[in-house]
Amino acid sequence: MKRLAIVAVIIIAIGIFVFLAPYIGYCLFMVSNNARVDFYGRILDQNSNPIDGARVMVQIHATPTLLTPEINTINLLSDTNGCFSVKRQTGTILSVYSIDKSGYEVSGRETRNFNYGHHYGTSHVSDPKNPDLFRVWKKGVTEPLIKNYLNFPVMERTDCSVDLTTGKSSNNTNYNSDLWINVSSDGKGWKGNSTLCLTVPSGGLIETSERYLYLAPEKGYQNKIEWTFGSRTAKKLYLTSRNGGIYCALEIEATNHDDGKWRIVMNNTVNPNGSRNLEYDASKRIQAKR
Repeated sequence: MKRLAIVAVIIIAIGIFVFLAPYIGYCLFMVSNNARVDFYGRILDQNSNPIDGARVMVQIHATPTLLTPEINTINLLSDTNGCFSVKRQTGTILSVYSIDKSGYEVSGRETRNFNYGHHYGTSHVSDPKNPDLFRVWKKGVTEPLIKNYLNFPVMERTDCSVDLTTGKSSNNTNYNSDLWINVSSDGKGWKGNSTLCLTVPSGGLIETSERYLYLAPEKGYQNKIEWTFGSRTAKKLYLTSRNGGIYCALEIEATNHDDGKWRIVMNNTVNPNGSRNLEYDASKRIQAKR
């Protein structure tokens, strides 16, 4: 009887092991994804001045173990050089969750993730001599501005004119308007290529990748810019019109609807007083006269 009992226990143990083996293997695989996390960051303003005393919240995500929590939240302050660091931690992803300091604006694009996990491809390597940079905007004096959101269709090879101070668009070439938009295609529908052409008859444009579109450049504008794209494109630009009478921060998106029409979406911040200052304050908003 004892032998039968022992055999039964062995069979049950083997069955349990076979049943749990995939789960145990998966857990061990995931836990092995945890890696050492060392991170070095630096915070600068729009003029590359270091920001000290900024509050930084960092979260380290990990496969949880008895010694490692799933999310470890660390609160830091940047030093006089704008630097902050995380050392000798364990996890798979480091997330710079928030940056905050009174008198400064922080773009949502500055809160980003960095991969450290062994099984997630290339792991981030942070260098104390070349820290990851985070840009913030030191708030200054604001001016009354116009803010518009426009959404309208454009027919192929038909010029569309936009008045940036009123937010009005029309399907013709109005020489008194601020911006002309023309879209054309290669005739292959949404699978083909389209060309977006923007023209400012009495000024120019500058394409930009800046996060904070708050100060238009003094010079460097082109009268016309065009791009070739697939089914959709999105661009950020500075614009001046009316021979320097207005300046604008422009975000434009064009989408091919495959019916000879394109949908144009525009977000504009306009200074109608000839100043390059585009730092927006909702309390000073000028209502567009439509």
